[in-house]
Amino acid sequence: MASCIICGANGRMGRTLVRAVCASSAWRCAACVDPAFAAAQGTGSAPRFSSLSLLPGAGVRADVVIDFSCAQALAALAQYCLQTNTPCVLCATGYSPAQQRQIEALAQCVPVFQSANLSYGAAVLTRLVREATRLLDGGYDVAVTEAHHRGKKDAPSGTAKTLIHAIGRSDVPVCAVRAGTIIGEHQVLFAGQDETLTLAHHAQSRAIFAQGALRAAQFVKDQEPGIYHMEDLVS
Repeated sequence: MASCIICGANGRMGRTLVRAVCASSAWRCAACVDPAFAAAQGTGSAPRFSSLSLLPGAGVRADVVIDFSCAQALAALAQYCLQTNTPCVLCATGYSPAQQRQIEALAQCVPVFQSANLSYGAAVLTRLVREATRLLDGGYDVAVTEAHHRGKKDAPSGTAKTLIHAIGRSDVPVCAVRAGTIIGEHQVLFAGQDETLTLAHHAQSRAIFAQGALRAAQFVKDQEPGIYHMEDLVS
């Protein structure tokens, strides 16, 4: 049975991932980490810590760290992974260029799986968008629309940025909607003369992201140092 440390365990996705791990026969949770937790506060399934820095002293080790916290937590996470030589799955968004360089430096030492969207379907969407862009050969106008719940802080979403990267153009307009309890919706419109083509993905449950995170963790824990993405899982 593989073990994981869950960072951001008290957030929406963190709690969803904890439930998925508890229901899994292949995974166990070695520790839950979130600033909201008091140091070394135990639970029925895994000990809870307020900081990753407390884990080595408590003798906690795991096969992989799964981070659903925020970009601001990167420095502490990178330090822990380097100190313990632990692979990680980065699920947060909103990293600055400087932080992205820090991730690239970390990946020279440990395996890093980074994705703004852990849905397998969204990864397939990215590949389809790249192929559609190639086949349409620049003859179509392209626009991206994304929608998330009102509490999501970054806009456009990391997935929208991934889609724009797949399109390979810097002039792609993005419409970002923050409303209600929308989990995640992404749409790419290709508009040509007298016809349109739309590719879209709609997340109907956060459970798909938790399962994707475990799939990514299973993959990355056995890899060599480097940066890996969801498209590495799309066969």
